[in-house]
Amino acid sequence: MRAALVILYSLAQQKDDSRCNPLNCCAALEEFDFSERVSLRQIKKHSPALVRRYHSDFGQESDSKKNRRINAAHLILRAYCHGYRFNCSRTEFLEQSL
Repeated sequence: MRAALVILYSLAQQKDDSRCNPLNCCAALEEFDFSERVSLRQIKKHSPALVRRYHSDFGQESDSKKNRRINAAHLILRAYCHGYRFNCSRTEFLEQSL
């Protein structure tokens, strides 16, 4: 999975949907240390905290490569969420509401 993380940044720059495939999304989730089920709210909340943590001006753990991977993972997950088609069935609604 680490090999997929190396290419996250270049994939995030693509403007088409080719970046939103299972391998890229799994790598992005791994970068955030998320499980397979994650909300857009969690992505938006967790991303700035990680960026601050690894930013050279703010964080204690300065790592510019890690920061680029975090930004790329964020873009990939946001692109996936943007194009996601929601299942509004009763069963799915009840599962998501738990």
